[in-house]
Amino acid sequence: MKTFRVIFAFWLSIAICISIVRFPFLPDVVAIHWGIDGNPDAYGSKWINILMAPAVLALTWGIFEATLRYTSDSSRKSVEDGYKWIGLGLGIVFVSLQAVLLFRPVTIGEPTTDGSLKTLFPGIISALLVFMGLGIRNLKPNPWAGIRVSWTLSNPEVWRITHQRASKLWVTTGLAGIVLSVFGAPFWFPLSLFLVVSLYPILDAYLVHKQVTGGTSAS
Repeated sequence: MKTFRVIFAFWLSIAICISIVRFPFLPDVVAIHWGIDGNPDAYGSKWINILMAPAVLALTWGIFEATLRYTSDSSRKSVEDGYKWIGLGLGIVFVSLQAVLLFRPVTIGEPTTDGSLKTLFPGIISALLVFMGLGIRNLKPNPWAGIRVSWTLSNPEVWRITHQRASKLWVTTGLAGIVLSVFGAPFWFPLSLFLVVSLYPILDAYLVHKQVTGGTSAS
């Protein structure tokens, strides 16, 4: 059994077990969305929080399985390895969120869980960035995953350099985000870091392309 399947099966099993155990104890209406300040701003059925983690993990697993079927032999191993790391990151994110939402549900009128979500969410999002960085580190050109822009797709060397640089950036920034979260950085700050460094490799791909090709247009 491929490693990423074991990982998804593990996290999906835990998510389903948590949902089954906590379902009888949840209020019918709970917070389902939080604003940038870390406080709840929307409420809905408990089924949303019950099904969120299992549904996302199952859907992602299905997408990974489907895309892998149409990945060439030359890049399949690297894509599988990338899916392994991303699966680890997604499992940590959604099972951690699920645990907070189901074990410390927020009902209408409560301003926050007690600070748990404000502290946890930026940290686990930062952890996801670390795993994403590890996932693209040795990723080879493929139709599905990676920094897929014209500059990387047109030149294997540009692809390689861009992904290695993005990997280092994401891992380093993700670790910094975890530390900042532990030491009480504002809720929005690690999330802003995540957004910026997720988009930067697109610009970096252009810069790498100019360096490698001498400015020749990507075909």
